[in-house]
Amino acid sequence: MALLEIDQVTVRFGGLTALSDVSFDVADGEFVSVIGPNGAGKTTLFNAIAGAIKSTSGTIRFKGSEVQGSKPAHMSHVGVRRSFQVARPFSSMTVRENIQVASAKKAVLHSGRCLGPARRDRRTREHVEELLGLVDLSAWADRKASELNIGALRRLEIARALASEPSLLLLDEPAAGIGVDGLRPLAELIKGVHERGLTVLLVEHNVGLALSLSDRVVVLDEGHLLALGTPEQVRNDERVISAYLGRQGARQAAAGVVKGLPMKAEAVMLEVDGLTAGYGRVPVLYGISLTVLEGQFVTIVGANGAGKTTLLQALMGLVPATGVAVFRGKPLLPQPAHRRVDLGIGYVPEGRHVFPALTVDENLQLTAARRHEKGGSGRAIDEVYEVFPRLGERRRQTSRSLSGGEQQMLAFGRALVLDADFLILDEISLGLAPVVVDRLYDVLLEIHGRGKTILLAEQNARVALEAADMVYVMEAGRIALQGPAAELRTDPRIVEAYLSSL
Repeated sequence: MALLEIDQVTVRFGGLTALSDVSFDVADGEFVSVIGPNGAGKTTLFNAIAGAIKSTSGTIRFKGSEVQGSKPAHMSHVGVRRSFQVARPFSSMTVRENIQVASAKKAVLHSGRCLGPARRDRRTREHVEELLGLVDLSAWADRKASELNIGALRRLEIARALASEPSLLLLDEPAAGIGVDGLRPLAELIKGVHERGLTVLLVEHNVGLALSLSDRVVVLDEGHLLALGTPEQVRNDERVISAYLGRQGARQAAAGVVKGLPMKAEAVMLEVDGLTAGYGRVPVLYGISLTVLEGQFVTIVGANGAGKTTLLQALMGLVPATGVAVFRGKPLLPQPAHRRVDLGIGYVPEGRHVFPALTVDENLQLTAARRHEKGGSGRAIDEVYEVFPRLGERRRQTSRSLSGGEQQMLAFGRALVLDADFLILDEISLGLAPVVVDRLYDVLLEIHGRGKTILLAEQNARVALEAADMVYVMEAGRIALQGPAAELRTDPRIVEAYLSSL
């Protein structure tokens, strides 16, 4: 019997179709995961089910009743509870109190005295203590939630979602921010929750975690249902492999020209050794080492959550890091971000990060002024417009009015006006149509052909491997595989790094 039914659900945000006619169901007692590359529509689907957004068309049924358009409070009332990717406990309350509040009945909550009745009710007290033990937080029960590390916060989120004894548990990226050492205990906890008879729908970037836990897997790509089946069926589906590793581009001729460049084998542009980094108490990188030679095109590939963006941010001084990073013989790590730019490094961040209220021209002028203080900024900007004629046509428009592809061109252009010898680029294909991705990579290959050194982090492995000289494959914050791109393009270990189970 289907507990949850998704029937031709479509969600549009203005002119953007985030989900298009997606259909699947979740049986009572089943464990189903939703996976897919960045921009696939996973979060949109999850929010539509939870009641956080309203679907444009289609039907969502829970226990046979239509619930699309229902508010989150109603979904919780009928038995659907969710955890959040960003943990949202009451930080001033203890761990036990957080679970007590979530356990309290609706009538008690409306009384304005939720903790007192919850503490006095024997069944509630026993249920809270059971949940504390289940998520291994009994020793922290009387500590403030603000004192927990990221792993403990994730477990508290799960306990709070379980507190009202739901029929369907929605888990939103429970592995986000958790290091490799914490993944297996988290997997055991989620598996144990499911084995208690609870139906689970998981949205997760960590494909290995999802495949290791699920009865069935839903794969989304660009808002469409790409595949649906068992973990083994999904893992071996050529369409899924293509979605994660990228689509074949028409750049072989250009790539061949680049491969004909003479390499300066003795000139080391960047040397990284034993680099570690993270966010607060959350480790992300574990002893990364890599080398980029002058004139080389180096690609870092890996699945979502592998640590690619953190690595590039650490190199740019945006994330605290330890270890060794030397650029042209000069230590990078003591330098603030703006000094690293002065050394001759251009950076294109993930997510574009252009100035939305400024025009295209103003965005470029603001960046060019730093590099061309004695004039020449106009010439540098004109060269960007030659590379991206569409930006020239929109030079007076604010960047917020640009399409996603145009904003990515602008972010690319800001790095180009610096006339840097070394370009660091993060996920330039993210969320863009294939035709736009092709154009960006054509430009990148052209720039590389002029002698620029490139370090690119990219989830779209196939398109990146076509362009690269050297490839590093990241997995769970470590370098799992490295070698010449020509050797790794057909290496099955790359597929394994993207689609393997825990």
